[in-house]
Amino acid sequence: MYQPFAQTYSQLRNFLANGFYQRKMALLTSELADLQALHQNLLAQQTMQK
Repeated sequence: MYQPFAQTYSQLRNFLANGFYQRKMALLTSELADLQALHQNLLAQQTMQK
């Protein structure tokens, strides 16, 4: 029972230590900002066409 927990915990520590979570979160945050800007541009274009 303890061994699966210890193995999973070790994997989690390696995952966090390598900074993968932070890099992925930064990438997703940047991508969200880009998509929001694109959405605003598309809304502006739509109002110009009306």
